[in-house]
Amino acid sequence: MIDVRDRVCLPAGVQLTTAGLHDDVRGETLELNETGRLVVTCADGRRLGEIAELTATRFGVAGDVALADVGGFCLALNERFLLNVESRRGTVLLRLLSSLLRGLPLRAFPAPPRRRARIDTTGASAAVSSTAGALAWRALAVGALGAAAAAALFAGIGAPGLWPPILLGAGAALALVVHEGAHAAALRGVPCCLCLAGTAVFLLHRPLPGRRRGLVAVAGPLGAAAVGLVGLAAAGTLGLAALGPAALVPLSHVLALTVAGRDGRAACGLS
Repeated sequence: MIDVRDRVCLPAGVQLTTAGLHDDVRGETLELNETGRLVVTCADGRRLGEIAELTATRFGVAGDVALADVGGFCLALNERFLLNVESRRGTVLLRLLSSLLRGLPLRAFPAPPRRRARIDTTGASAAVSSTAGALAWRALAVGALGAAAAAALFAGIGAPGLWPPILLGAGAALALVVHEGAHAAALRGVPCCLCLAGTAVFLLHRPLPGRRRGLVAVAGPLGAAAVGLVGLAAAGTLGLAALGPAALVPLSHVLALTVAGRDGRAACGLS
């Protein structure tokens, strides 16, 4: 879902070359025609509407035709994580509410734009660069949703107390950060990036040999599960009963090692 007011830019690791649009993470180059090159050249933070106007002027086409073509092209690049689309905060939510008020079913609502952030796994400390902010915001969102869901559940069964839902939400947020951080640590030396697609969060990287692929796949769930075990141990040692259920959230990430999870399929060589 891209609006004329949204700004578009190339993410780190994606650049325009003489051969086309090159992705350092995938190690692939997408060939572009003259129109595609113009759009990508203008993807420096400008609004989609501005780029459509430039395209219409350059190639002598109607404004609505240029807007449809540029919008479709940018959407296709965004779906492949080759273009970042920046909307004002709250804009996506307002569009969702507007569609619902018009009577559109939720399943017919277009998915929000995808985002990609670079992870530096080649430095001496394998530091996370621009990814920290993106992952932190997503973790906060996951934690807030988890806390709200737990609060609703507890209210439904008549369970009192505010701390259990808050701790469950914090456990969900911490598990997400540790899970993806463990993947990044296992990908040391391999070009990769963090991809945000709706509620999904995952790392994109080049194909790996079997043993390394398995190691990277299991690192995330095991890292989160280790945090859960530490939480359970702390709950028993310190006598903090509310901490026990919260620790089960990161511990549940071991379920991702089954073939039902992305990591489990990758570890088994099924994807």
